[in-house]
Amino acid sequence: MASNHYADNSIYKERIHKLVTLLMASNPEIAASRIGMRYINTFPCSKPSKINKYLNTSESNSIKEALKRSNISRAILVHEYQNGDYQARVQFGVPNKFYPSVISNYELVLDIDVYGVGSQPIKRWEDSIRDYNHGAYAYFVEYIKPSLLEEMR
Repeated sequence: MASNHYADNSIYKERIHKLVTLLMASNPEIAASRIGMRYINTFPCSKPSKINKYLNTSESNSIKEALKRSNISRAILVHEYQNGDYQARVQFGVPNKFYPSVISNYELVLDIDVYGVGSQPIKRWEDSIRDYNHGAYAYFVEYIKPSLLEEMR
């Protein structure tokens, strides 16, 4: 399931509920081996100095430093987290839509993937997805520049 614009969690709640209801009617013992929430945020950047408009200082400096390398064709940092009930992968940087060419467009991506692994019984999917959504939001707040977050509210 994908959505191009995220206003609030009603976008996924309704869709997941319909899916779970339909699947449980056919087989209440269904389980998934991986289930999660993934948010891919893109921000237009005309040049590397604009990255700090979107990401907090530490992350924006890391990406801007990577972009100083000559002939670089992609600059992505990956952080992975273990949170007990779920795992999270946060990827951020300039993926370069013209890859493998040298970067000429500095579109910034903040990709947050929060997921559970192992057998996930269908009766827990809605609760798990709710928890993963809260986890993804917590990472979004951690990585995004506070002033941008205020603008978005």
